[in-house]
Amino acid sequence: MVRKINAKRILQFRAEGLSGRAIASTQGVSRNIVAEVINAADSAARSWDELQGLTEEKVYQRLFPGRSEYESVFTQPDWPNVHRELAKVGTNLKLPEQRSWATTDSAKLPTLRLGTWRHLMSGT
Repeated sequence: MVRKINAKRILQFRAEGLSGRAIASTQGVSRNIVAEVINAADSAARSWDELQGLTEEKVYQRLFPGRSEYESVFTQPDWPNVHRELAKVGTNLKLPEQRSWATTDSAKLPTLRLGTWRHLMSGT
């Protein structure tokens, strides 16, 4: 999981007069990240006094607009249809290879599970 930059703390330490190296070491981030936050604040003409009363999320959105907005790359299933199909009688969540093996032979052999079937077929 990607860790979001704590931009508000970086700007607070900058207002207190700490150097970029000191801020980077106290926050556990690289000096490039500290420089990126400071440059974003300078280019957006945002001062610490202006951002002090805002939440961390609001500060991050003002410094890096659009950066924290993501769309899923996966298409979601049609959940109502999935629930309808699962509600049908005889439907379960097992895959065909996980289901019991039943024979229709006249000898009425017992039902074999897949693991047992593989064991019998391998001869071990």
